[in-house]
Amino acid sequence: MSYTETAARPGLIDRLRDALPKLVLSPSVAIVAIFVYGFIVFTFYLSFTNSRILPEFGWVGWQNYENLFRIRAWDTAVTNLIIFGSLYIIICCALGLLLAILLDQHIRAEGFIRTIYLYPMALSFIVTGVAWKWFLDPGIGLEAVVQGWGWESFKFGWIKDREMAIYTIVIAAVWQTSGFVMAMSAFVVLAHMAIKSYDLVIALTGGGPGTATELPATFMYSYTFTRNQMGIGAASAVIMLMTIAAIIVPYLWSELREKK
Repeated sequence: MSYTETAARPGLIDRLRDALPKLVLSPSVAIVAIFVYGFIVFTFYLSFTNSRILPEFGWVGWQNYENLFRIRAWDTAVTNLIIFGSLYIIICCALGLLLAILLDQHIRAEGFIRTIYLYPMALSFIVTGVAWKWFLDPGIGLEAVVQGWGWESFKFGWIKDREMAIYTIVIAAVWQTSGFVMAMSAFVVLAHMAIKSYDLVIALTGGGPGTATELPATFMYSYTFTRNQMGIGAASAVIMLMTIAAIIVPYLWSELREKK
């Protein structure tokens, strides 16, 4: 073997070693590019079309966005998101911080108590929603139990009250997530979870009474798959995506700036 062949072989091996991780990751990168970012772009495009039950390609410009902000249910969903998101984040952060301070006092059975606080995070929002739906139902839940004990004047029918039902979503969400906040700094995660909340609302109240607990995520699903107005559903999804990006992008930018 010549000197040139001997020198070239290590260079070829090094190139193959460098290329191997890229070859292994390339299918995953392609799948993410197509089925995540590709569909985000497609949804953005659909929001400017006359799509209804199926995607259409008739261009309508900003009409879906104009119609979206004329729909009363969207106004209700945005208002509910402000109420739910604000209370959810503030109470979770405050309660999580309080729990962290208390557990930092080296109390007895700290590990056991920490596990109890973190246990709700092991449950899905569907399970949480169903459990709290039973607990808050006036006919079988807290109100019925307390009245059965003799306090017949006790009333707690928030889940049936159009004005108060949104606060039952806050109660259930705070119960599930406060332990997570106790364990780490979580503002961005909580904001993201608040904006895309869907399963908890569906399991607990179904968006009712009426549209009293409608949130943007439930509105988007309803208009896309139930009301057969895919263009408006896509427009609401784009608004949600932009809201999440407005929270996450500045955070990532500040993190990257600090690392530099």
